[in-house]
Amino acid sequence: MTKTILRALLTGVVCVTAILPWDSKIHSGIIHAALMCIPPEDRIQQRWGDEVWRLQEYVQLGDWVNALANEQEAWNVGGQTLTQAGVQFYANDYLIFPGSPRPIQHSVPDVKATYEPFFRRALQALRTESPANAARWTGSLLHFVTDSGSPPHTIGVKGEEHTKMESWLDTSLIDLIAYQPRMLGAMEDTAIEGLLRRMDALIAFSAVRGRELLPLVKVNDRAHMEPIALESAAETARVAADVIHTLLQLSKYSAPIAQAGLIADITAPEIKGMENLPAKLMVLGTEYSTLSEQSLPGFHAYRGVFSLRNLPPGQYRIAIERVGSQTLYLPTLILKPSETLHASWKLQSSEVPGNLAPNPDLSLHWVASNAPDHWHYEGSKHEWISDNIPVVSGKNYHVGCELKAGATSEVELQWMAHAWEAMRIPALPFDLSDRRRVDITIPAPSGAIFVRFIVQSQEDPSTLLQRVFVAPEHP
Repeated sequence: MTKTILRALLTGVVCVTAILPWDSKIHSGIIHAALMCIPPEDRIQQRWGDEVWRLQEYVQLGDWVNALANEQEAWNVGGQTLTQAGVQFYANDYLIFPGSPRPIQHSVPDVKATYEPFFRRALQALRTESPANAARWTGSLLHFVTDSGSPPHTIGVKGEEHTKMESWLDTSLIDLIAYQPRMLGAMEDTAIEGLLRRMDALIAFSAVRGRELLPLVKVNDRAHMEPIALESAAETARVAADVIHTLLQLSKYSAPIAQAGLIADITAPEIKGMENLPAKLMVLGTEYSTLSEQSLPGFHAYRGVFSLRNLPPGQYRIAIERVGSQTLYLPTLILKPSETLHASWKLQSSEVPGNLAPNPDLSLHWVASNAPDHWHYEGSKHEWISDNIPVVSGKNYHVGCELKAGATSEVELQWMAHAWEAMRIPALPFDLSDRRRVDITIPAPSGAIFVRFIVQSQEDPSTLLQRVFVAPEHP
């Protein structure tokens, strides 16, 4: 594919509604520049299709922790603007996995912990999953790469000075047309070693420029600041191009043994407002997972398909989840060499109809054996916190929880103004002093977009709670 065709593809109109807090447009501009120099032998258009230009959006994924992403396409037809709902997914499905079980800060030095697990996971996705899933995993990796090249991230500058360092430049001035991306290594392990060296060099490069920028930012000298910031952005784009090139090259090669595949239809109950939300398949005890691709629209149901290829033959234990449904644990599957197993599965409605809480019975432990999926422990507060659950301001919800027999715990409900920020109203405590189950109906406060559970305990909440639920009054 020529660079002219690729440039045209990158002008597609798309709006992703999630957290858009380098500045989001700078992330996208850096990836745009990197894509311009990907060589024809990488066959990027054939490998990713329309997902190529979506990489400019998927590079934002690292900032979408705990958010629900909704894609909308805008069409201008005869002076009218028509919008069409696109894919939905939880960003955490591309940010939290066994190799990286918790969110990591994106500044140096913490961000260095992301390079190896996310490179390996992106490479795995390119080898085994659909183009959309592979592009999103690659986007997550590229977010950490681009943040590492941001001058304020390298020298620990925050606040307004951080924003100016990241935002005061025009990424359209980055020209990598003559740049030839370099392989980070000829094999996966050597590529990891090359990536770590390349990232160390990028951090050092941008740290020098960050220190040059700091006095200019303090006096708002944008004219002299922009060329220096552009140097960091251009070098970051070159590193991003090296990463993309290496991933595409390494994922071309087949494994030395005959591999297995899996294609499975999945049906699940409809969720109002989340009709396009995929189901998630996890291979227990491994790093393998994938989200379903929506197939033909169903009548009051979600219909999708899972597709995995190049899996090592063997026995697999699989779990499938989707909000509004009970988690499905399948009998052991046997995948045979050089064969693709075809299957069809159906998820049953959650025990509380319309329950929007993921892993509501806390039984799923794919990410970590000592914590239920979609929960994390805040050690400083000695409490467990669930993932955010989307709500609509003013709408009534059945909310509550049920304790296991003999368990005692303090449980609260906290409304969120943003994915990262609680509302300035007290959390709602559940009175479990003389009963095991609380079930109340309350409206989501004005300004609330998410809600989450908080369990005051150091114990794994799955040992305390039978279930949690947040369900619209009329699901």
